[in-house]
Amino acid sequence: MPPLSGAHLAGVPFPRVFGLLAVAAAATGIAIGISSPQSAAIPAAATTTPPVATIAPAATTAPATTTPTTTQPTTTPTPAPAPAPTPAPAPAPTPAPTPRPTAQGAWPAGRDGYTDVLASIAVSAGRTAAAARARAARRAGVPQVGVLLSSSFTSLRSGYWVVFSGVYDSATAAENALARVRLRGFTDAYPRRIAR
Repeated sequence: MPPLSGAHLAGVPFPRVFGLLAVAAAATGIAIGISSPQSAAIPAAATTTPPVATIAPAATTAPATTTPTTTQPTTTPTPAPAPAPTPAPAPAPTPAPTPRPTAQGAWPAGRDGYTDVLASIAVSAGRTAAAARARAARRAGVPQVGVLLSSSFTSLRSGYWVVFSGVYDSATAAENALARVRLRGFTDAYPRRIAR
């Protein structure tokens, strides 16, 4: 655009001239801004449109409603009762001790039972022979050895000194002990009931 001179301004009303000058200045500013690498540093021409404020309609909110809350009573859970302890099994009854022959190796007084007969020696041979046989059985390790007179017991044939081992409550117990007696050298031993 050619420069404006005073000649060209003649006959043009002043406000119009002023408006043209404003447009020319703005165009020059834009041209400089586009052609210059430092355009970011140059403020834009005053041709900005004024900001328009938009007012959004007020949001309508529903009135807050309060929901009544009911407080539940708190309960503490009761722990389950502990299981009852299992009773310990009753101890097995202790069997009555098996009576042993008396210190002299005699059958216990007033007692009926079973025994293992080691030897039967005729009364005519004497008690000494029966006692010697009983000592030999003890030395061999036979348990509970004694001597009794068969005539004192109804379950035995009279006329003998009986060398025996053990006093048992049952025939089975006497038979179970018999193997031990036989291992000690008394292979002819046998179980027998002893009753008065």
